[in-house]
Amino acid sequence: MKVPEDVPQNPTIQEGIRRARPGDTVSVWGYDEPPFIYYENDDYMGKPIYVVNRSYIEEIPGYPPSPEWVIIDGCNRATTVTIQNVIGWAVLQGFTIRNGYDYYGGGVAL
Repeated sequence: MKVPEDVPQNPTIQEGIRRARPGDTVSVWGYDEPPFIYYENDDYMGKPIYVVNRSYIEEIPGYPPSPEWVIIDGCNRATTVTIQNVIGWAVLQGFTIRNGYDYYGGGVAL
């Protein structure tokens, strides 16, 4: 699953997660030039999936693997990424996580 290409009507990481099946990879990049900022709060929905900045799994000319290319911004509304109730494994790799808000964990809640 590629975000935004495979989810053009709702190009969000959360939509990629929603469509993913257990064991899938959701690779995230963007249009134009990085940094790509996704203003959202994402929830793995209990799925064992691999959510990754695409530069970590594909060679992108001029953009070596770096979390500075893809940013998930929680808009100070809630935890930016929630990975809970997953049986087995779940991976989040290569992102800058910022502006999450929650008493128990504003960035990533496990």
